[in-house]
Amino acid sequence: MCALPPAQTFEEADLAKDGRISHEEWLILVQKHPVIINYMTLPVLREVGLARLLGMLNPHAMAGPFASC
Repeated sequence: MCALPPAQTFEEADLAKDGRISHEEWLILVQKHPVIINYMTLPVLREVGLARLLGMLNPHAMAGPFASC
């Protein structure tokens, strides 16, 4: 299960709509969606990267919590 798709996460976080996420905007996003921090650990980031690589090699092989990321 993904917290939010990356594009949607960025749009929600970029409150100033300047194409950047400031420290204050990041804090607001994390306060609204604390689960985002769970996705920023090395084991999870490795799993997401591996899932995407497998999906590029064989789209039918995608399974697990990051299949829709």
